[in-house]
Amino acid sequence: MKKIVPCFIIMVLLLSGCATTTGPRVSSFEVRQAEERLKAKAVRHKYDQLQRVSDIGYRIVKNLPLENGTRSYPYIGLNVVKITDIIQGAYAIDDGATGVVAVTVAKGSPAERAGISAGDIIEEIDGSNIRNETGFNNATSYAKLKDKERIDLRIKRQGVRSTLSCDVERVPRQVSFDMVDDQSINAGASYDKVAVTYGMMKFITSDDEIAVVLGHEFAHITRGHIAKSTGVQMLAGLAVIGLGVISENIQPGSGTEIMRAASGASQIFSRSYSRDLEREADYFGLQYTKSAGYDYTVAIDLWERFAVEVPKSMVENFLNTHPTSPERLVRLEKIIEELRSE
Repeated sequence: MKKIVPCFIIMVLLLSGCATTTGPRVSSFEVRQAEERLKAKAVRHKYDQLQRVSDIGYRIVKNLPLENGTRSYPYIGLNVVKITDIIQGAYAIDDGATGVVAVTVAKGSPAERAGISAGDIIEEIDGSNIRNETGFNNATSYAKLKDKERIDLRIKRQGVRSTLSCDVERVPRQVSFDMVDDQSINAGASYDKVAVTYGMMKFITSDDEIAVVLGHEFAHITRGHIAKSTGVQMLAGLAVIGLGVISENIQPGSGTEIMRAASGASQIFSRSYSRDLEREADYFGLQYTKSAGYDYTVAIDLWERFAVEVPKSMVENFLNTHPTSPERLVRLEKIIEELRSE
């Protein structure tokens, strides 16, 4: 027994010497608090990015040509979401608030001119209570606003209520915008929505480049390519990584809205166009970019940079529904030369 005790003491000393020092103890409660803060900041980041896209997109939309036989659409320039715990944290909204929260207000839009800001709670429109996004969309639908020149919105900002009068503008197309948490360099269009990924936002270097990307997607909409498309569509060859299913674990956000947005985004990206339709989208997309007052010539730098960073895009079978980067680059140079001569 006398020999065992010293051996035991030596073993304890050895083990204690090998112990890992982790620093201050972190409780699960503290981790949850940090997670909530980060999710709130992630949501603000998402909508800050979406604000930039919405500003540029609105400027292009209102300058699109109004085709013969088509109608104009009422527009006020608001993107809203319902109130959730994460949205409350992101915009410092008090408990018990009801309505929807403005997360983007397009620059120069009727909503901005009326004085609405991101973070404002929209409680009523023309006297009707607004409880969720569906209620807001119904109150601002074509059927509701087609004959109206102005609507009244009751808002709540930092606990103070006020009523703002907002003009109703008419635009050639009814298009909304979405930001997708995916690192691929990607964008896509459905009949009434354009989605852009985080990867695209990191890849572009200016508002003019965003305008080129959006112009291309608008051309898919205005030229009727959506109805002609099936399969998988990536922005003009700027993506090879498919958009996966987005869950709450990897997309911090506000629950069901995010899953619904992910579902909608997957439909937007689940298209492919023939090479001729992509060429047509390039041609008309640059015209739309120019009409909105953006520098359409940056398309050359955009494609050169993509070809350099993604050399596979120069191979014929990289995306067999898209022209190769060299072909697209030469074609864009000729389109730009044509636009400059107008």
